[in-house]
Amino acid sequence: MSWEVQSAAWKRLSESPDIVALVEGRVYKAAPENAAFPMIELGPDEDINESADCINQYRTRLAILVWSLIEVGGGVRGPHEAQKICRAVQGVLTKSPLKCPGFEYVELEWLRTHVTQADDGRAWFGTVEFTALVEELPKGDDE
Repeated sequence: MSWEVQSAAWKRLSESPDIVALVEGRVYKAAPENAAFPMIELGPDEDINESADCINQYRTRLAILVWSLIEVGGGVRGPHEAQKICRAVQGVLTKSPLKCPGFEYVELEWLRTHVTQADDGRAWFGTVEFTALVEELPKGDDE
């Protein structure tokens, strides 16, 4: 279930003009080595089975990772840029339910955002975490 939710989130982010402008189009499922900053990539995910007798249902948790560098000579990059991008990610992913063939979604719920400095002292990264209740549609209902 998580991959479907992550793919739908990636699609929404990569098609958002606001997000694309903030990260200059760098929205990745998995960032390439030496990717330029700022950027967004899919983070860790988790599925929890909440199925009942007649319903295949899962609670999915996913994270979106945001990366920024401190600008040489100061400026607003780094923590401020990471926070701004995190807020935009939260807004874009919670404005309406994600669409994914074969599944019905309750809207993504924002859990938390955490921004911190990376060990190298130059990069800042943010983690924006969400949860969604995912119900598998009976076969033939997604057409």
